Amino acid sequence: MRQNRVWVPMVVVALAFLSTGCMQLVRQWELDRVMEPVNGQLSDHEARITANTAAVEALQGDIEELRSQLDRLRQEFGGHVSDDDMHGAGLAVALPVHFDFNSSDVRAVDRPILDAFAAAIQGSYPQARVTVEGSADSAGSEAYNMRLSQERAE
Repeated sequence: MRQNRVWVPMVVVALAFLSTGCMQLVRQWELDRVMEPVNGQLSDHEARITANTAAVEALQGDIEELRSQLDRLRQEFGGHVSDDDMHGAGLAVALPVHFDFNSSDVRAVDRPILDAFAAAIQGSYPQARVTVEGSADSAGSEAYNMRLSQERAE
């Protein structure tokens, strides 16, 4: 009977140890099963973040290149080119172009800066969308000035 007293506690301890160990294995397996899709999503997000970071860095490089081109235009045309910082989703550039009264023809003195700017944009950013803004003087009717402004923009 004395031998049974020794074996019973040992068997109880062994069973407790085995059941606890098996429970941990089941829990780890369940955790792995649940975490598999989460880990996949995490990998996808990390890949997207890496791609977005590369795209942002490329855009920053493009902006710096455009700023360099604008600096060259400033030097070439005596500071008549100014750039706003980022304006909405794009870059605002002010090119002073003037027209003779009642005319939509670009003055000869302003043609070189427009040509240089157009070449810089077309060369580096062929897909860029350029918005032309300007104004006409107050002489004439609103309809006339709208038509003249449209002709000047074109």
